[in-house]
Amino acid sequence: MKTKRNLSIAFLMAAVYLAFMTGGVFAAEEHDHDHEKEHADHDHEKGEHDHSEFEYLYGNHYCPACNYADLVDPHFFADISNKAANIYARVYLCDLGCADEIKKNVGKYYTETYRTDREKGKEIPARDLKNELCPSSGEPVDGKTSIEYNGMIVHFCCEECVASFVKAPEPGMRKLLPIAKEYKWPGHGKEGEAGHEADHDHEHDEKEHKDK
Repeated sequence: MKTKRNLSIAFLMAAVYLAFMTGGVFAAEEHDHDHEKEHADHDHEKGEHDHSEFEYLYGNHYCPACNYADLVDPHFFADISNKAANIYARVYLCDLGCADEIKKNVGKYYTETYRTDREKGKEIPARDLKNELCPSSGEPVDGKTSIEYNGMIVHFCCEECVASFVKAPEPGMRKLLPIAKEYKWPGHGKEGEAGHEADHDHEHDEKEHKDK
């Protein structure tokens, strides 16, 4: 029985990987809550980002493009999606330039970051949050509208709320998982560069999406 389950997970992971390889959409941007996007090139000076609002970060805390050595800056991220498979993700980066590395192999990085238990090195299924209220509207979910976001199944009241959520997912995730210990971000309250000056202790809480 265990063998059948492992095979099922393996096939599921292969399907997720192929979904991004064959139909994934990639976009990377600098996001700043107080200003419009600027510095289209990658040479802007760091040290100006206020990270005080990010007590919890519902995505990766360490940059996959840097082999998880550097703490991410929440203002830098790559958004990836496959609407046909209803899979969306926001991969956080330590620097906007790291988006180029993510773009080379979107399927690999999504699977590695959000569908793998990094402690055990094993693939895991998406975690169903089983939320009864829509993270966008606060209304009861309709029982038929859901997506996979960052390795989690999130339910909604309508398709319009999905679009609103994926555009700015962190506020919605704070409603769903407000005090989830494993999502507490080490860079909370710090200004300036979060990544390369960070403490590189690898006993951090990269245990998200572990199906307890």
